[in-house]
Amino acid sequence: MKKSVYSIVLSDRVVSMVDSLAYREGMSRSAAINRILSEYLSMDTPEQQIKQLLDEVVDRLSSSETLRIMPTPSGGLLSVRAPLRFKYNPTIKYSVELTIGANGADGEIRAAARTQSASLTAALDDFFSCFAASLQLPENAYRIESGRYFQRFSVGEPDNRHTAERISEYIKFLQSAMDAYFAQLPDLSEARRAVKTATLPYQRKL
Repeated sequence: MKKSVYSIVLSDRVVSMVDSLAYREGMSRSAAINRILSEYLSMDTPEQQIKQLLDEVVDRLSSSETLRIMPTPSGGLLSVRAPLRFKYNPTIKYSVELTIGANGADGEIRAAARTQSASLTAALDDFFSCFAASLQLPENAYRIESGRYFQRFSVGEPDNRHTAERISEYIKFLQSAMDAYFAQLPDLSEARRAVKTATLPYQRKL
């Protein structure tokens, strides 16, 4: 949704009430005014569209036995945690951040483990490289940084049900491929072969 700059005249009392709302909701004055007008005109703001979409993703992931939804401070961000098959029982966190612009919805999926283990970081880097290569992702669609994975995606005009299904299924798919990889360690060849096998049936790439 395209945004432009407008100059309007408001009373000080109205601005004070808008600022109070903005402070309570953790948003800017402009975002608060945009929301108020959108609600009055029965329109969904980009922020509301994102929230509805991520709520749909949460509903689809809530039945998983291994994925756990984490609280997030931002309405445009979703975080999910899952166990990782590695010594000391670390966890992996998947995050989805969405923005809606003039050309529809764009976002980024991230995966990372909070660790200081060099062996775990190396294993994650190898898995992410193998995962991206198996899906034949273009180099500008993802990046890997010291055990962290970032993948950009675009979905155009968001259809909550269809887009939420794509995002939630991709998170589950990424987790299942990671499980397959780590289940074969320390045999690196078998681990990489397991990722290639796990990615074969997946056709809908983000």
